Amino acid sequence: MKIDNKAWLTLYDPDYADNQYLYHFTSIDSAIKILYNGTLKFSKLNRTNDTLESKPKINFNGLSNKNDIIILRKHITELNNNMLQLLCFTMD
Repeated sequence: MKIDNKAWLTLYDPDYADNQYLYHFTSIDSAIKILYNGTLKFSKLNRTNDTLESKPKINFNGLSNKNDIIILRKHITELNNNMLQLLCFTMD
């Protein structure tokens, strides 16, 4: 396993090309598993710690029947909790 220690230069060298790296925030335990296995796993949306990512924003304009809205919201929540997954990254 090779770890590129140049990523730490972004903290100390103001002239370093900071758009060279893509970061994935995770726990130490998960980072060890990722490095050891060489894999990243997608996560359920409802397990994210960012409320903007974990809750779908849906506009119900055009639906006037309250029961239709409740059924649609329940269906979307089920999809969100059981089917949709994501993998989050960031850059400097």
